Amino acid sequence: MELATRLETRQAAVRRADPRLIARNAILELSVTQLQQRIEEELGQNPALEVLEDNGCPVCGMRLEGLACHNCGYHAPDPALEAACADLEPELHFAFTSPRDAGERSEDPIAFLEAEFTLREHVAIQARGAAPRRLYPLVEYLINSLDPDGYLECDLVEAAARNGVEVRQMERALAIIQSLDPPGIGARSLQECLLLQLRGLREEGEDEPLAERIIRECWRLLSARAYTRIARRLEVTLAEVEAAVTFIRSRLCPCPGARFRPPWHWKVPGPQAVLRPDLIITAAPASPVGYRVEIPVGREIAINERYLSAYAALSGRTVRDQDSQHVQEAVERARRFLAHLEERKQTIRRITEQVIIRQREFLDTGSQSALVPLTRAEIARITGFDESTVSRATAGKFVLLPNKQLVPYAIFFDASLALKSVIARLVAQEGKDKPLSDRRLAELLAALGYSIARRTVAKYREASGIPMAELRGRKQPA
Repeated sequence: MELATRLETRQAAVRRADPRLIARNAILELSVTQLQQRIEEELGQNPALEVLEDNGCPVCGMRLEGLACHNCGYHAPDPALEAACADLEPELHFAFTSPRDAGERSEDPIAFLEAEFTLREHVAIQARGAAPRRLYPLVEYLINSLDPDGYLECDLVEAAARNGVEVRQMERALAIIQSLDPPGIGARSLQECLLLQLRGLREEGEDEPLAERIIRECWRLLSARAYTRIARRLEVTLAEVEAAVTFIRSRLCPCPGARFRPPWHWKVPGPQAVLRPDLIITAAPASPVGYRVEIPVGREIAINERYLSAYAALSGRTVRDQDSQHVQEAVERARRFLAHLEERKQTIRRITEQVIIRQREFLDTGSQSALVPLTRAEIARITGFDESTVSRATAGKFVLLPNKQLVPYAIFFDASLALKSVIARLVAQEGKDKPLSDRRLAELLAALGYSIARRTVAKYREASGIPMAELRGRKQPA
């Protein structure tokens, strides 16, 4: 038996991933926080890049508008105020001298550890200027009784007995705390927390009297989502009640402690990191789509002029020496990176503008029932992008809506939200003595143009926290 060895040459098409396409997609799918980190990495690795104008917020990296950051609340020092302070007498200045400058270097590593700035400390600083001296010990006692969510854990009668004062003095101390930031701080219940926030909005000129009446007079009915009964009791229309409930859900926060964000506090994002919008949608009547799309990127960067001049001098020359090769590689790498940043911005903007056109009613009203069924594949067909590109551009990103509500981008593609809202409205309109079954809800939805099965209705109803018909038929507490 003989074995023969034979060599053959065959042509075969092998699909290889384009490195430039991989780099572009990697930039496209980054969130705004990840993009800021990526820009900082590139600034550190490529000397051809420089910060064009460091007008970014030192806390969150967003662009400052004037001296203020509308994302985290940071306010930059006023140059005019600093110039005025520079003319003060030397003895009026505070001297901040580091141990190294003073020749007293500390060897204790614990001295350089960062201390956590807590919600209680934040409230205590405000209270020092708001509380009378004789009431401050009581205010301090109540501040130390706040839980991480901002609610008061102690009973005022017991607190008064412990401090040897009358209850009305503790009530005055609590009233001082409840006037401080964040809105709703010091509440003893969720109902009181929401009322405090409404009071704060009213003082800022944003009054919503119906929402306040619903929370104050119909709290149990609101908890049971009995919107029809609320409308009858308050002698208003169901649409007015639904609008007030939408305002409550979008503008009020059940955990005031979650709104505590000291502007000087900066840490690597962790489990309690504050979400930052990847896109900001604002009303713009002059725009073709009626809204303007802003895509924050953090610090503005550009190619250094010296590198550009050196690169232009290399035009038409053969690069041989190490310095010339360094300039060429650095500038070309910087151009690719800036092109990817610009392509990311334009891709997200084109996709979002088409989403705005389809979900215009939702942006106008803020009601989830106005959402229309929309898929990423449909947006891909309209924009000409690949569906995977649309997914990368929208996955994991958050959008700040015109009503200042921060929502996941995926909400625009979740058709179930509109169905859940319609189901909740149908249940709110049903009679207490004859609740609608899941089958009857499916029939009503079909009449409205939503063709879904009874099991799907049951799934959406349970996901919305609505009990089954048998339980809804029981007498609701007034």
